[in-house]
Amino acid sequence: MDFQPDIRASKKGQKKVSRYLFIGGFFLLPWLWVVNVLFFAPFLRHPRTPAEVKANVAGSAVGALVFFAGFVAWAVWYSYNWQDLGVTGENLLVDLPKP
Repeated sequence: MDFQPDIRASKKGQKKVSRYLFIGGFFLLPWLWVVNVLFFAPFLRHPRTPAEVKANVAGSAVGALVFFAGFVAWAVWYSYNWQDLGVTGENLLVDLPKP
């Protein structure tokens, strides 16, 4: 069994993983931004943490907040206006409410 070193132990590994998670969030996978923030949160206060990692984590936090705020806004709007959308609004529903 191979020993896999912790990728957070090296600066190169930190940069690589934080960059992959940051870019992955743009491919309609915003949960990767949340993982990036949670994964690197303990290291943000250390002065030896690379600036690139801090920038990727900050960008991930902003991206996740914007995405989830937009999603909640859409969900609230849709819950009030689904009937105005006609057949399309009904097709997007999982369970059609009884009148």
